[in-house]
Amino acid sequence: TEYTNQWISLSKGDPGYAAIAAGLTTASALSQVQIGKPLTLRGMATKMGQKVLTIGGTDRGTPSGSTKPVTIPVRLYVKASGPPLPVLYSATWVVDNHAEVQSVSFSRWKEPVHVTAPVGPVPMGALGGKPVEA
Repeated sequence: TEYTNQWISLSKGDPGYAAIAAGLTTASALSQVQIGKPLTLRGMATKMGQKVLTIGGTDRGTPSGSTKPVTIPVRLYVKASGPPLPVLYSATWVVDNHAEVQSVSFSRWKEPVHVTAPVGPVPMGALGGKPVEA
């Protein structure tokens, strides 16, 4: 909790840099939104202000608080016109009678990304250890 609400900076020489940097690409983001067979077309909808085609399918995952993987129903919403780009991915499962939802949205395709580094980040090397996966 010492670093709560603080930015952590990571340099190429820091342990774990390659793994973390690899996880920040568009390809890696898309690989995390998987949809397995059987696929079903579930009609048209409007998501994030866009007309989309809804594709239903499944994924396998282990919900928080569980020790065994389960089959999770998922929906992939794809632009209905133009290039069939993903707009929204949504997975919903129930744990202890409580619905948990994971959603990933995609927008602004082909637009440049402008990033400004925050002021005063804590260097990763100052943490005194290797990064851990969240």
